[in-house]
Amino acid sequence: MELYINGQIHTMNGNEVVEAMLVDNGVIKEVGSTALLKTKIDNSVKVIDLNNNIVLPGFNDSHLHALMSATKLKQINLTNATSKEDAIRICKENMPSDLKENEWIIGYGWNQDYYDVKEFFTNKELDQISSTNPVCLIRACVHVCVVNSKALEIINVDYKDYLNDDDYNIGIDENNELNGFFGEKALSLVYDNFPKKSIEEIKELIIDYVKYLNSNGITSIQTDDFTALSNVSYLEVIQAYRELALENKLMVNVYQQCLFPEIAQFNEFINKGFKTGMSFNNYKIGPLKLLLDGSLGARSAAIRGGYADDKGNEGILIYNDEQLYEYGKLAQENNIQIAIHGIGDKAIEMIADMYLKLQEQYDTSNARHGIVHCQITDHQLIDKIVKAKSAIYAQPIFLHYDIHMVADRVGEKTAHTSYAFKTFKNKGLSVSFGTDSPVEDVNPFHNIYCAMTRDDLNGNSEPFIDKNECFTLQEALQAYNVEGAYQSFEEDIKGTIAINKTADFVVLKDDIFTMNPSDIKNVKVFQTYFHGNLVYESK
Repeated sequence: MELYINGQIHTMNGNEVVEAMLVDNGVIKEVGSTALLKTKIDNSVKVIDLNNNIVLPGFNDSHLHALMSATKLKQINLTNATSKEDAIRICKENMPSDLKENEWIIGYGWNQDYYDVKEFFTNKELDQISSTNPVCLIRACVHVCVVNSKALEIINVDYKDYLNDDDYNIGIDENNELNGFFGEKALSLVYDNFPKKSIEEIKELIIDYVKYLNSNGITSIQTDDFTALSNVSYLEVIQAYRELALENKLMVNVYQQCLFPEIAQFNEFINKGFKTGMSFNNYKIGPLKLLLDGSLGARSAAIRGGYADDKGNEGILIYNDEQLYEYGKLAQENNIQIAIHGIGDKAIEMIADMYLKLQEQYDTSNARHGIVHCQITDHQLIDKIVKAKSAIYAQPIFLHYDIHMVADRVGEKTAHTSYAFKTFKNKGLSVSFGTDSPVEDVNPFHNIYCAMTRDDLNGNSEPFIDKNECFTLQEALQAYNVEGAYQSFEEDIKGTIAINKTADFVVLKDDIFTMNPSDIKNVKVFQTYFHGNLVYESK
């Protein structure tokens, strides 16, 4: 048993702040004043002085890709590249010196919108990195990659086989030859050629990444992992997580968002007995996850009327209305929660319509179905989403990049009514915060800063961005813990610092409640506790 005293413990039960909490076997037993709780212990209790530091419930990232993020830690980081030439230089300087034959050189995080010449790479440009080993560079949005000529040789695909399939986005040049570009469903044509990882290798990836999560104060994640690793099945992903959880080596609560590109796979999953809420210690099966459209940066999000800066392009839809409803009906009839990726207004409207249709036929009052991202909206669409009672998995950190290109993509009028997360909250929807890592870093203070300011991380904004959508600090923190817990049906065991809830909490030396919002992005975590155990402490 441990007694934590002399803190500024923000319980997230409204504006409540207490000094002390008593923890037994990883569970909070009492909260209150230091003086009162000291009277309730004996000499066997370990007393820990919080030294007047700030304490918050552990952060809950409500949507990321943990396994994909873990692999990115092993790949060449291109997020700071300032041009295609710079990205190529970084790859050449950081690729392994002892490459084996056909060993892949993989980089991630490039974004052509940050370059003076805003063009995608081509295979011939990537041949500068290597002409003898396959090269794959993955865009920051993870909806696009580009490969070199050696990789095209290994992939050995005839694009003509996919000309009539809109799900496969494959680039060709002026000579009708592959130019190395692969997007959306076509990514599998590339990734299936990556070497397969064993269960033990997957577990090592998870353990390493969880340490990084803990260093950012994150004690819970809702993660989409089933298709993250090439040639690894969802059963193997479950096995890796389950073994870590049952071995008490998983130092984060995991709620699995279960992506099944084909409905036959989802049927198999159901027939094997999996369902939302199935638990293996702190690893739980969560919602059915679907991808309905692409990304705004890659102009593959589904936009009504098409892109303002790419006439005739309306993005992509991976499913039609009938296919989407077939998934939804199957999930609803098997008591499985649903979370659907929708970025463009065309995709978002399809999701809302499907949820409304489910409402008419089933009792969905506590289904907690949701829309992941939910970025491009207008007033009428917002009202439809509210009517559909959809939970919102928001990523305010996207504003750092998106505010500088969203008006180009959809026009200033639509940009003004987009990223309307505060409006959704004010209209009674559950709005949680996540980062979509590895699309963005998991740092919660960057996310909170963007939610509070609607500026980029350099303090810049755009006049068409609606500042009425700014969150207060208290609202942002609640989105990060209270709402995340609600969306995973775990509000009774976490999300606030309260009696009988798990002792997952973060200690900060900086008082975020008194500082200027512009400084919040610089805050660092001092300590992270998971189930009452110290799992991270800054040096």
